[in-house]
Amino acid sequence: MGDGVGGSPCLLTEEQLIALDIHLQANLYLSAKAIAHWVEETFGVSYTECGMTAVLHRLPGKADREAQERFLEAYDEIEKTRARFSSPVCTKPESH
Repeated sequence: MGDGVGGSPCLLTEEQLIALDIHLQANLYLSAKAIAHWVEETFGVSYTECGMTAVLHRLPGKADREAQERFLEAYDEIEKTRARFSSPVCTKPESH
């Protein structure tokens, strides 16, 4: 895993990559940037968003297609609800 798949060599050790893979199977992040933040806080290794994306492609974990689809459906519903409640409220102007 750590010997690179083109590009720069991975800054994480083999053990750190395994720990990251296990962590990602149990925790959900919405962006590579958020994962990079966790990696920096946990391992003291800094990655750009693009760099973290490259690291993620090196991980052996398999994506669960059905779980991803369920998540996307639930996320769409959350976004719709949030948009409904965050839209401006129109009130009757006060008379002077």
